[in-house]
Amino acid sequence: MPELYAKVPRDALLMTLFDKKPSSIIDINKYLTKNRMIPLKTTGVQE
Repeated sequence: MPELYAKVPRDALLMTLFDKKPSSIIDINKYLTKNRMIPLKTTGVQE
């Protein structure tokens, strides 16, 4: 996986979420979906 880059909106949102220590990937995906961004895959290879 590539490194997160703060100037990419989705990456910036992920950095903010990881800083808050979310309880699960499901919580992260709910927040991404709410903000009209592609959710993380829960299994398999990320494309």
